[in-house]
Amino acid sequence: EGGAAASGGAGSPPNLWLQYTMVRGGRSTVQALPSVEVLDFRASVVLARVAGRGKEVQSAVDSFVAELALMATLSELLNQTHAAGHFELAQYECRVSFGTPLHAIVAKVRAARARLAAWEAAVGDARRGCYWLAAAPVRAFWPLLRALLA
Repeated sequence: EGGAAASGGAGSPPNLWLQYTMVRGGRSTVQALPSVEVLDFRASVVLARVAGRGKEVQSAVDSFVAELALMATLSELLNQTHAAGHFELAQYECRVSFGTPLHAIVAKVRAARARLAAWEAAVGDARRGCYWLAAAPVRAFWPLLRALLA
């Protein structure tokens, strides 16, 4: 089906996973691989490239590997933005279905990179203007923000 990245919420670390549906005997079961297993699976797929397979199969494998690499990059950028305390990423979930054109995933990666850079610049400016903001990580303000928005 696709890959996803999420903050995990409630203090748990952000995570990247691969979710797919397995059909056996007329029954379908949704499976998910966590981050470490996704990277192992990607390595297995790359190593499994064997000459003699059809061009269509090879193209599908290459596309899958490229999508997975971009999803790992996107996940890392979202994790960094989450760790930097971005209020919009206190909790998040980002899903990308396999078969999504690479240019669309690249656009998400670029947007995530720009969001992180803008957030780091804004936090730096705020801390230079209000020295007491440097006393705690930005994530320490999440409960205050939730209370103000409630």
